[in-house]
Amino acid sequence: MYMTAMDPRISRNIFEHVPQIILLIKPDDLSVTYINRVTGHYKFEDVLNKTILNHIMPEFKDSYLALIKKVIQLKQCGEMDLSIPSSANPSKLAWFKNHLIPLLGTDGELELVLSVSENITEQKDAEREVVIKQRNLEAIINNTDDIIISIDRNRKLIEFNEVFRKLLRLTHKVEVVKGEDVFLYIDPSKHERYKAIYERIFAGEKIIDIEEFSRKDLPSFYFEASFNPLYNHLNEIYGITIYTRNITERMLHDRKLKMALDEKEVMLSEIHHRIKNNLAVISSMLQIQAHCNKSPEISSILDNTTLRIKSAAIVHELLYEQKQFNSISVKTFLSALLEEIRKTFSSESLKIVLSGTDFNLSLDRAVPFALLMNELYTNAFKHSFPNGVTGTIETTTGTSDKRCWISLRDDGIPFPADIGKETLETVGMILLNTFIKQLDGKIEYRPGPPKEIYLSFPFE
Repeated sequence: MYMTAMDPRISRNIFEHVPQIILLIKPDDLSVTYINRVTGHYKFEDVLNKTILNHIMPEFKDSYLALIKKVIQLKQCGEMDLSIPSSANPSKLAWFKNHLIPLLGTDGELELVLSVSENITEQKDAEREVVIKQRNLEAIINNTDDIIISIDRNRKLIEFNEVFRKLLRLTHKVEVVKGEDVFLYIDPSKHERYKAIYERIFAGEKIIDIEEFSRKDLPSFYFEASFNPLYNHLNEIYGITIYTRNITERMLHDRKLKMALDEKEVMLSEIHHRIKNNLAVISSMLQIQAHCNKSPEISSILDNTTLRIKSAAIVHELLYEQKQFNSISVKTFLSALLEEIRKTFSSESLKIVLSGTDFNLSLDRAVPFALLMNELYTNAFKHSFPNGVTGTIETTTGTSDKRCWISLRDDGIPFPADIGKETLETVGMILLNTFIKQLDGKIEYRPGPPKEIYLSFPFE
């Protein structure tokens, strides 16, 4: 830079009002001939006519000396970053970008070196934060067992972690570098599949994909890959991040667990099947006994007992057929029970109506419920429609306020006057009250017409 004549007052006014620190340095001994301001603990007399090297921290002194010699010899500008103890907090450093500019006379000879120092502490702090965050992020992604890579829209590798690098050293015997097409390391037979996945990610989707890798004479490997879009500052998708995890152990564990559950289901199914068969044998024996017995009263007792056993058998039959071992459908059960009782009483002319909302009962509640409904239906068939009397038995099911309810209506013979009284101690009434208590339920007898039995109890 060539020097031109300027009123010293003007130049001094300019220098003293700019935010930068400005010095003039003599090229022969590097002494400071002018400074517009001092910072920290420095005074003007500490700087003026003293070598500039006195104010350069030891770790920068050699580099600075080499730079200023180069500026002097080549008459070219130079710059470097320097730090000094902060005036606000001496335990911290203040950073400056120092520009060295050769000032030439009209003859082209170097007369002075202009030093302009700009405070860049905030910029340095921000850069340091970025570096720290970047190192922390690298530590996270490189201290995981997962494969982590990111690619751009052209499938070029943007970033990858050490797990990916080591894997390719092992499998492909190569040193992977940024900018390479990721398809170089993927089986060509799978390229179209991954192209389709990438298209969906660039459309904004997030995908989790599980892939099996077969090995000859060895168990397969399983990997779970999570594909996520990468967004730029304009919220535009410019790439994809892929996290891949070896889930072979998890898959093998899940497979063993499923096999164990399947075996348990088969075992439970067989148990319910055998219980049903055993109850069927007992029912058959009672039916034979009732058929051979010449006492109508004893035959009636045996028939009632047979129906009670069959109602419990239906529960186990449904559990076996539905392959669901913890609950039964109430409407499915009631339909099967009604059909069984109709056959027993040969009441084909009776109209059976079953409606309402279905619900499931757990196994521990299903058996007392089955026995309870058997008593109610048996009474309806036997006492409401005796000797071939025709009519309708209508059952409605429903739920409300964490309770389930059953409404049993018929247009047969009215209830007896003492129905539901606690003093009534017939076998049927004793069983009814026992099963109702087991269900923590309530039963109401409504005379109608049509007469109705309303039963309600909690789900649990």
